Amino acid sequence: MRLVSILVFSLVAAVWALAAREFAGQYQRYRLTQELVRSNRMVDHLVLAGRDLIFERGRINLRLAAATPLDEDSGDFIARLRRSGGGHFHAALATMSGEAAAPLLERWRELETAREEVDRQLRLPPAERNPDSRRRWFAVSTDFLARMQQGLHLATLRNNRFDPSFRLITRIKLTALSLRESLGEESSRIGAAAAQGVIITQPILSDLARLRGRSETQMSMLDMDIKAADHSELQMVMNRVGAALSERLRPLQDEIVARSQAGAPMTLPASSYSSVAVPVLEEVGRLFDQAQRHSTRIAEDIENRAMRLMLASLGLTLLALALGGGAVVLLRRRLLRPLFAIGEELRDLVGGYRDFAVVEPGGGDELDELRAAVATFRN
Repeated sequence: MRLVSILVFSLVAAVWALAAREFAGQYQRYRLTQELVRSNRMVDHLVLAGRDLIFERGRINLRLAAATPLDEDSGDFIARLRRSGGGHFHAALATMSGEAAAPLLERWRELETAREEVDRQLRLPPAERNPDSRRRWFAVSTDFLARMQQGLHLATLRNNRFDPSFRLITRIKLTALSLRESLGEESSRIGAAAAQGVIITQPILSDLARLRGRSETQMSMLDMDIKAADHSELQMVMNRVGAALSERLRPLQDEIVARSQAGAPMTLPASSYSSVAVPVLEEVGRLFDQAQRHSTRIAEDIENRAMRLMLASLGLTLLALALGGGAVVLLRRRLLRPLFAIGEELRDLVGGYRDFAVVEPGGGDELDELRAAVATFRN
């Protein structure tokens, strides 16, 4: 009797343990999807902050090189970029651990210090500005962008961290940011030379060649990843980026570089160059926007699927607990208690005590047969 009870209770406990283990596994997977959603938001906010900084870096570099004071429109544009970029940056920090956020926050403070310096320079007449301030600003802002991209790659693209489709679309977003940064740096250097009306020096020409090679590599990476993602809308935007780059921006840059190599100063107004470069940068921005929408859908689908599996596992766990508990209660009421009672009656009979009531048989099962036998012995 005791052995049967132990076996039954052990079986019920094993079923409960397996159900609880399955639910714990599904809950852990759901927690991982929550991390994926947070990571996706962090990536989006940081990339948007980087996009704003790229435009800010270029506009400030252009205005510091210009022979005219800072105009109101440029000042408002820079202020809007800073507000937008700051909002995205601090929203990203809110989703990061303190250890991961500390290096970026330190670089952000350095960027804020550089902004204060360039703001002082922009308020001065062009002839009184320090030429080194433009180089320092460009170096600090470019370093921040590089450190941010490095952190994003380490945080989101490690193997076996997230769903492969999510890692692929995240890589597309990060590469789109890198492409925009490369094209923005090219445009900023050429735009500054246009604003000053000077010949582009050989060191800058070498930098432009390096940036051209880097951006072409990034274009190739984007093309391969978008084909792997098999996403028609992304492919359409990528085609527009390639067309705008090869048909508009590259021919103009080649013409400018050829004139500088021939020793001719820049005669193209900075505004004319910007009118060609900015639409290309905006197309790259639209590529990121499309990838952002796609990654958000992927993250939501993964989260919803994990939620459904977790709730189904919870339901099965509760069902197993209910059935197991019911089986234990039924076992005690319908088998163990009657058997113990019959055992007591038999012991009374053996001891010569016959003045007890025997439960009348009622169900026709094996226990009723035992009760009938006990009643026969007593009588």
